[in-house]
Amino acid sequence: MAPPKNAAVLVGDLDRLPVDFDLSLWHRRPPANHALRRLSIRGDESAEAILRELFELEATAVVFLGLLVPEALMAARFAGLRVVLVLDEAELGAWRLGDWRDARVAAPFHAHLVVGIGTERPFRCATQDGPEWATAYTASKLADVDLRHVLQLAERQPDTTPQPPQNGSTYWHVVSELKLWRALSKGQIGVETQAVRARCLDKCRRTPGGIEFESTRVAPGLAHRRRKPRVLFVSHELSKTGAPTAMLWALRGMEVLGTSFEPWVLGIGDGPMEEHFKGQVGAEHFRIAHFQDTWPNYREILETIDEIDPDVVFLNASPVYAYAPLLRWKGIPVVWWFHDGINVAKRDGHLFTQRALEAMHRYALHSADRVLTASNDTVRQIELFCPAIEGKVGMVPYGFDVDAILGEGVKLRDQRAELRAEFGVPEDGTLFACVGSLERRKNQKRLAEAFQSMLRSLPSEERGKHHLALVGRLDPDNLGPQSFHMEIVAAIDPEFAGQIHLTGPRPSGFPVMVAADAQVLVSTNECSPLVNIESMLLDTFVISSRVHGIPEVVLDGVRGKLVEPEDVSDIERALRWFVDARRNSPEKLAEIRQRAKAYAIASHGFVRTGEIVRDEVQRMLDARAGEELHLVGETANQFLERELALRWSHMKHDAPHACYPLREICHYANNENVTLP
Repeated sequence: MAPPKNAAVLVGDLDRLPVDFDLSLWHRRPPANHALRRLSIRGDESAEAILRELFELEATAVVFLGLLVPEALMAARFAGLRVVLVLDEAELGAWRLGDWRDARVAAPFHAHLVVGIGTERPFRCATQDGPEWATAYTASKLADVDLRHVLQLAERQPDTTPQPPQNGSTYWHVVSELKLWRALSKGQIGVETQAVRARCLDKCRRTPGGIEFESTRVAPGLAHRRRKPRVLFVSHELSKTGAPTAMLWALRGMEVLGTSFEPWVLGIGDGPMEEHFKGQVGAEHFRIAHFQDTWPNYREILETIDEIDPDVVFLNASPVYAYAPLLRWKGIPVVWWFHDGINVAKRDGHLFTQRALEAMHRYALHSADRVLTASNDTVRQIELFCPAIEGKVGMVPYGFDVDAILGEGVKLRDQRAELRAEFGVPEDGTLFACVGSLERRKNQKRLAEAFQSMLRSLPSEERGKHHLALVGRLDPDNLGPQSFHMEIVAAIDPEFAGQIHLTGPRPSGFPVMVAADAQVLVSTNECSPLVNIESMLLDTFVISSRVHGIPEVVLDGVRGKLVEPEDVSDIERALRWFVDARRNSPEKLAEIRQRAKAYAIASHGFVRTGEIVRDEVQRMLDARAGEELHLVGETANQFLERELALRWSHMKHDAPHACYPLREICHYANNENVTLP
């Protein structure tokens, strides 16, 4: 196929153009240095056929008149052409930002220039991250468009991705990748995985000694008892926070039950949980890897996984989302225990308020063989967010050493007066506590505002009796003076500064929970917070958010009190209600605490959690009976890492709706020595 030359091609239903428009106007004054070609299409034509004709017409620029075949526009962009999209007033007016899997939604993001016809002012399409595309040229009617000027503007638009080599192979690469994009949009992640693995295998085999990069060992199982199946549990961090703690207790539950596989743990970074995990699985079965923010990101982690050579990998928490596609490509089954809520209302602090992160997490959810979460509500949210994975999402309630926490509670109750004295709370006063890192999604700023509003509503002689303790890491994201911690400090009225205590992290939050009259967590994004269940076991009243899986645990008026996390007045009413109830109906609060404690004891023992996790892992092992092909070694890891970097880069910068990096793949497939920036 001949390489494209300097030609601008008009694409659309050219036989039905407005009667007041004559194509000869553009032919008489063609764009500078471009021959003008015509390609009349109908809406039932394939993107592949249109792309082939663009190559045959030797195009370097293409003007799409309308969105008859939106996938053709995407294909043209990825083939290295300059792309202009012309939309009339009706098409712009009908625009609705929807699912990235809809090509009509994704296509305008890929045009270098969008032209609006019949509009008086520029049209702007905004997402959660702000404007994403806008009309950069407008005209009252098509005949008024200066095509020469439009193409000059398109040529000036920055293009962050490399130009692919202009030869016949580009067409076939684009066609191949377009099919993969369609497959993923339908949830057929296996199709994409097979293609990546095939490319990686081919590269490994062409590398001297490449056979070393294929692991064909016999998978363990009933038929092959050479060793126990090896299961690698990956903790996203080693701090004493919710997700690592939940995984530790699941491992202990499996140990009590007697598992039929060999557990390993990979911790990312350093932290106090290292010794706990070593004590659980043994130092010889524990590894640490360090995530790097510069590309390549995952080399050390991939090398560690190769060293362990697991049969199943159990990923813990949302920050490890990038590992799911990597492991899928390597040929290792993946279970992902996802602890965050996918709040479709896009509350403040939610993981997916950014379209790029939303696309990347959706891709990771597709990639996992099994997704677990800690509440039935989050199961439903994940399936709504990613319908193609419906049926592969399960629920695992958090587990605790119930007897140990109950015993700790009895011991700390004897010290309660001393613990409360630290915060200066009088005997008839109220101590509210929020145990959790100071981060935006945990919403301590609104809690502080609501607490101060409640104080202002009280008689002056009553105000000094009540206190709020915020306990947890002050700057978990290392944002310094721009951190959420500083926003909370700025929101505190000097009049009440002595009653709002920011204590920083502590070895244990239990003493503060026992000292407190109520644990208050008004997060905007949680799955099923451990601190709520711990507070119930410690016989402390719980006030929490009406979001995600929290109402399954904190039944409003039955096992606690629920509030709208972004409504300061609603939080204030709950705090005031609790203060009044302590004074006027303490027996009612006692009944609620007793019901909550009984529920936590019955539903959240760690052996039950371990049993569910064990069964989920066993299901994955049973599904992978027989021989397996794992891609391992430096060459394979580098290539898989490149694949991931291309996709992530494309999702973040060039296509917020997660279309595939077709142009980059065309480029790198034909330029073996090129490195990513």
